[in-house]
Amino acid sequence: MKRLAILAIGLFMPVPLFGQLMIDIDDRGAADAANTAAGFQQFLLDGNENDDNTAPVTRSFGGVDVTISHSNGGGFGDRRRSEPTDGGAFSDQELLRDFTFARGTTTDDGLNILIESLSPNTDHTVKIWSFDDGSNSLRTSDWTANGVLVVDDYSFDGTILPADNAANSFEFMTTSDANGDILIEGRYAAGDCCSVFLNAFSVQAVPEPTSGLLAAFGFIGLLGLRRR
Repeated sequence: MKRLAILAIGLFMPVPLFGQLMIDIDDRGAADAANTAAGFQQFLLDGNENDDNTAPVTRSFGGVDVTISHSNGGGFGDRRRSEPTDGGAFSDQELLRDFTFARGTTTDDGLNILIESLSPNTDHTVKIWSFDDGSNSLRTSDWTANGVLVVDDYSFDGTILPADNAANSFEFMTTSDANGDILIEGRYAAGDCCSVFLNAFSVQAVPEPTSGLLAAFGFIGLLGLRRR
């Protein structure tokens, strides 16, 4: 009975949840929470709607700090467009409607997104939404995570509206460093204007594969003890 009790306690002790950070970039001129996509938390730049930021902007979300900055100290601003048309399989209108973007057309121009205080040395799945229906030609950018290229020549054309939620977004896996930090960098690659846009992003810690096995073995052991 004692072994049964110990096993039961170990089996049903709370297990830390693998958290997900979901950030929606909203325009400062439409900062009402109703304009934030469902399930996401709002990120706003500093200052007035029509003014570019040149200094990094940091916001905190439950102990995790997110800092957005221009890669070389240039300007980055925000915009809010009309909602992209719902094509039936597309429901991310609010995510793709507003964004921040980096000015500049050199390969040194772009956005840095620093995410701090995640679980250290942990694999994470990251999703980026990048689109502007006001861009009337192809916009192309490259993206790295902690110094490793994760997306080469991501592109969109604002005149081509999304048909489903897979359009105008991309996913990759990266590992947080020893401090629990992930640095995502988007850089201009091609186009006749600025090309690095950020509508929203999510970061999800990947569960250790052994955690599910341990729970399963514990449950089997508990059943075996109960049969004695």
